[in-house]
Amino acid sequence: MDFFLQNVNEGYLTQLFGDQTFGDGSYNYLENAKSIFLKENDDPRKVVCNLFYNRDRQNLPTIHIALNQDTPGEGNGLGFDPYETFDAETQRFTETLSRTYASRFNIVCTSDNTFEVLIMYNAVKAFMQGNPVLLNMMGLKNVKFGGQDLILTDYLMPPTIYARGFFIDCLYDVVVPPLTLDGQGQEGIAHVFVESVCGKPVDVLDNNKDRNNGQN
Repeated sequence: MDFFLQNVNEGYLTQLFGDQTFGDGSYNYLENAKSIFLKENDDPRKVVCNLFYNRDRQNLPTIHIALNQDTPGEGNGLGFDPYETFDAETQRFTETLSRTYASRFNIVCTSDNTFEVLIMYNAVKAFMQGNPVLLNMMGLKNVKFGGQDLILTDYLMPPTIYARGFFIDCLYDVVVPPLTLDGQGQEGIAHVFVESVCGKPVDVLDNNKDRNNGQN
């Protein structure tokens, strides 16, 4: 969102809103979009993007980004999908484990002016829809968009504040290295774990190997 706010300009807003007006034509969307997106940075009514919900700015044109919600994604195997990556710096192959997650990112637009919220919401939606390559470069796959009005309780949000949410449903991968101790690998980790739980050395891995050999 910072990229969008730093690069939005009059030409882009003109393409989005054109000569659209409301009612008798006294409210011009383009002129009001320019007034909130293109103000000087020290103007309190210039649109600001915040990570998490900022109650101190909920009455001003603000875009709040909430933490995403994760659930297991599609295409995960029974294990943890191990594979190797080559580290050019160390010139070694490193084992990594990957998981795919389904996630929802929530973006909330708030202001004490209903039209400002509608302008922010539609500008954010257009930016997201118009930049699939950027979203893909960020690692977001199979992206879907949606939105709705939000009604929060009075003690969180006064009735004079209008809020509309824009959400992004997507898949993304998390790739991590396994935890190892002094190059012992995962077998070394298993030994250490068993010793710490049982309070004495137990060679579980070797015992398992013996049992497996006896079954063959």
